[in-house]
Amino acid sequence: LKVDSTYCMYVTEVVNKTDVDLFTSPDGINWTLDTSTVLTVGAGGAWDDENIGNFYVWKEATNDWRMIYEGKGTVWALGYATATSPGGAWTKSGINPVISETGSRGSPFIKKIGSTYYLWCHGTATGGLPTDLYKYSSTNLTSWTAIPSTDTTRSEERRVGKECRSRWSPYH
Repeated sequence: LKVDSTYCMYVTEVVNKTDVDLFTSPDGINWTLDTSTVLTVGAGGAWDDENIGNFYVWKEATNDWRMIYEGKGTVWALGYATATSPGGAWTKSGINPVISETGSRGSPFIKKIGSTYYLWCHGTATGGLPTDLYKYSSTNLTSWTAIPSTDTTRSEERRVGKECRSRWSPYH
């Protein structure tokens, strides 16, 4: 994510995904820890009390930052957080998880067209592998409607799927 002349990268540890840190870079090569723990797992019993990761972060407007992230308590689901700057403080939505289906959902990718947000993610009804690509729409980022795959959306899904895969973590 590039903001003006600064690159921003949100990172979790590979094994212990309990905190999200923000690293910044002037060139995309040399990185420095900018802000430690901009987001953390939820308290015991919360929907995301075990792991967090695979975020999609964007600047909506001046002092208006948005994040969709995956979290895990018993299953992987998607949460929503906002901040006034890239380094936070990030505030989780009180409605989280914003997408929670039977099985699991993760690795979100967002595209805004007009006033509607479209979200693609991978998921599975069983919570295991392999996963499928799912599509949702929302006008407020907290209430999402599943969009069933049809022949007319397949070419769009393939195009966006390629863009999603290029942004997804290599371990998915």
